[in-house]
Amino acid sequence: MSQTEKNRVIHCLGGAAVPGAADIAMSKGFAPLYAPSANVLSSIRTFFGLDASFPLSLLVTRSPTASAMHLTSPDVLALLQDDEHGALRVVHTGVRLFDRDSAKGTG
Repeated sequence: MSQTEKNRVIHCLGGAAVPGAADIAMSKGFAPLYAPSANVLSSIRTFFGLDASFPLSLLVTRSPTASAMHLTSPDVLALLQDDEHGALRVVHTGVRLFDRDSAKGTG
């Protein structure tokens, strides 16, 4: 991912729309949830050979570098996006599907 491209914050403790809330949440041990960037999603689709029916819009990540992707349900994603004040403390969001392994030289 390039330095200028950032993943959009979907949910964080304190509210995703609040400037700096993601950094504050991380400093308190609560990882924000990010929507992976279009470039990251495109590379996943290409690398794994996923067709257009795969729901890339349901993938979330807990790190700005998108090192691991979780597939969540549409209902859980809607709940997280509707929690605009960040009152929910999210433990699990879905099933981990993709994980970058840079030790193998492909991530």
